[in-house]
Amino acid sequence: MKLKELESYQDYYDAQNGRSGMKASQINLELIMNIFNLESEDKGINILDIGCRDATAVHFLHNKGFKNTYGFDIGERARETWYSIYDKAFVDSYLTVSDVHEGIPYDKEFQLILSSHVIEHLFDAPKAIEHMYTHLASGGFLFTQVPIQPEERFLNAKPHYYMFDSMDDYISLFDNTKFKVVHQEEGFKAANPEATLILQKL
Repeated sequence: MKLKELESYQDYYDAQNGRSGMKASQINLELIMNIFNLESEDKGINILDIGCRDATAVHFLHNKGFKNTYGFDIGERARETWYSIYDKAFVDSYLTVSDVHEGIPYDKEFQLILSSHVIEHLFDAPKAIEHMYTHLASGGFLFTQVPIQPEERFLNAKPHYYMFDSMDDYISLFDNTKFKVVHQEEGFKAANPEATLILQKL
């Protein structure tokens, strides 16, 4: 695992604010529906999407009946994007702007937390992961996806601060946590290697 050195928090914020308004969530919704058997799951569970971009996953899960699904992303660009897509009541009730380093902006326990292509962008991943763990219900799941990338691409990708060169390298990030790895797989997203890792709160 390699980590870029940030000159300031503002560098981190500026880079992520530029991404937060991006459309097309990178979460594999079909995989999530299948692997967690959500078609037959209790629709009353709490679900959180961290770094939700245009909130595609939040909206999709609401349409599937999961009305306790929430999301947040960093930067006001995200809010502008949400208001351009969804009605104001939906945005105000289920989406908010926040930074995961400062904590989870909902006073709830979640049975499922989604974090797709977020962790590689953080400047203090252990701190953010601790917040995720705290807000998971006992036995709850954390679904994560990150790129497995060559060093030259990592060095040239401004908003990427963590580089993972293998699945084992990524898993090592959770070595000092109380999470249990329950599923891992590698694949490709837009022709780039990607690691999918699901962890359970013990």
